[in-house]
Amino acid sequence: MRLPVFLMLVCFLTSTILPQEKSPTPLSTPVSSSDWEIRDWTAIRRGQLSIVHARNGDELHLYALGTSLPAEPATTVVSQRPDFSGNCFQVSSFDFGNTNRLGGYFNVFRKEPSNARASLQAGPDGRLGLTLDFVKTPAGFCGVWTHLFDFKLSAGQRRYFDATPFSLLTFWIRGQTGTEHILLKASDARWERLGDAQPIGEAAAFLAQGTVSSVWQRVVVPLSQFPRQLNRRELAGLIFEPLNNGMGQIQIKDLAFCTTASPLPELSPPVMNQSDSKPPQKALWVWNTAEILASKELQQDLLRFLRGQGFSRIFLQLPEGKTGGSIPGEITLDPDKLRPFLATLNRAGLAVSALDGFKNYALPEWHDGVLRTVENVIRYNRESEPSERFSGIHYDVEPYLLKGFAGPRRQAFLQGYLTLLEKIVQKTKPSQTHFGVDIPFWYDATDELTGKPMPIAFRGVSKRASEHVIDLVDEVAIMDYRTAAYGADGVIAMAQDELAYASKQSKTVFVGLETTELPDEELIEFGGVPSIDLNRKVPNSRFVVLVPGNNAATLHLVSPSHWLALRSELEARGIDLVSLLWWPVRNTTLVPGHRLTFSSLGRDQMHQTMAEAQRELSHFSSFAGFAVHDYLGYRRLLNSPSQTPQ
Repeated sequence: MRLPVFLMLVCFLTSTILPQEKSPTPLSTPVSSSDWEIRDWTAIRRGQLSIVHARNGDELHLYALGTSLPAEPATTVVSQRPDFSGNCFQVSSFDFGNTNRLGGYFNVFRKEPSNARASLQAGPDGRLGLTLDFVKTPAGFCGVWTHLFDFKLSAGQRRYFDATPFSLLTFWIRGQTGTEHILLKASDARWERLGDAQPIGEAAAFLAQGTVSSVWQRVVVPLSQFPRQLNRRELAGLIFEPLNNGMGQIQIKDLAFCTTASPLPELSPPVMNQSDSKPPQKALWVWNTAEILASKELQQDLLRFLRGQGFSRIFLQLPEGKTGGSIPGEITLDPDKLRPFLATLNRAGLAVSALDGFKNYALPEWHDGVLRTVENVIRYNRESEPSERFSGIHYDVEPYLLKGFAGPRRQAFLQGYLTLLEKIVQKTKPSQTHFGVDIPFWYDATDELTGKPMPIAFRGVSKRASEHVIDLVDEVAIMDYRTAAYGADGVIAMAQDELAYASKQSKTVFVGLETTELPDEELIEFGGVPSIDLNRKVPNSRFVVLVPGNNAATLHLVSPSHWLALRSELEARGIDLVSLLWWPVRNTTLVPGHRLTFSSLGRDQMHQTMAEAQRELSHFSSFAGFAVHDYLGYRRLLNSPSQTPQ
């Protein structure tokens, strides 16, 4: 279930530039020319490394390597004027939805130790609004932004907001205590690329009574007050930043641009509660089956847990039977152990899918073993009483963990995976065995080189990998490992395309959330034509060094302070320094574990995120509910006190 973070970046994480590497020695990782189909090391033009901050020390991993340069970012900015009638164009009422009418998302920004969380919540009067809960400290800052363009589009496809037809910006605001001081900022395309914005003024300055209070007030901002540094033909976002220290909450509603001062939008009424006609299910991955089967006490513990937490589905890892499989990938079953255990779970109203998974299963040489396991499960069901059977089969195959996936072998690996799924369906369909799989949320992502969708050719049809998978199987569980519901990087955004496609295909989807502990990671991007002049000049910032070999090489992540030690080591090994290749580090991005897993955030935040996501995702007919990874992690989470994001 571990996702490679280089592909998680299509989820639009906010970049954080980190300080120089603190490791006392250079970190290194091997690279095989066959994994990446590279015959000439000097042909490398791009790469991505990851520093995994594991408990036992930092580890360096290679995630991507290629011989082609990424597409040059678009330099032409394209703006659009929205179609509207009347006096005003309403960007969003902030009643429902993860995006506004311009395709823009909202999300928080923060610098520790300040903290913030953005969502759509109901205020005391029942009105939903863009809600910022914050803890502002003197040493940090935080706030919420809302984009006026679709951030998920590539740079060349984005359309920025042309505000020149309008003279006013208006919205409604309320605070929780009436002591909130909120600075309004705005950005255009240029400032957005720089990751910055220009201040306009405190919201209170545009209120009739001169202060934010606990009741709704209309803010009216003349666009003439926008700084001259902003290009109003290509506005990119609006930012709300608390200035006062301490805890607070603000809500924003009915954001609009208007041509004249009258008429202006009235405050939207409260939204009536919408009861779900189909309550969501809860599924759980259980990987420690062998341990549980060996203990009646552990079996009862699991049953009590499942009942107490309202689970209806289990993905249960298959334990090895009395004898192991005859070929790699095959698992034999022990009916004497499984039947009484499954009978207990089935009597409790729980549907149990036989679970297995391994990255190598995508490779053709492993397919026969996987199919043997499928046959073993089908045979077990046929020879068992209905109360003792599995409800289906569930596979967690992760071909993206194979070396070289983020390179020229991606198509082959995914085609091998899809072929395996097709073969499994040929086994499960005649027996009417329900078949589901786990997929990452980024199987429908754009290519990191071209910025376009990544089509996979399979059986004469070219489409996204997620669509091929949904076409083949009965059900998918999306590994949607995020801890915020809203935003371009949130649970809702990462699942909605798969849910929409599955709805058209009459398939079901579980949205998976993570509770096991995950480390922080730093993504290190490097690229360009390699340099060879380390004898003459050493870079003054971090760089990547490749020590070449015939069919293998070693990549080192080096800071200037490391270079002398590494140079001495290489010279002692008789390596000619002239043979070394190096690239400057172009970008460093922090991927904190608490963005991916709830393990450090606590049960309250997880349950709040689930409730927020459910409200949005339940509109899809394919949405079955949530799947939690995994039993041990979730159990620890529920037994730990709730915490705030780190």
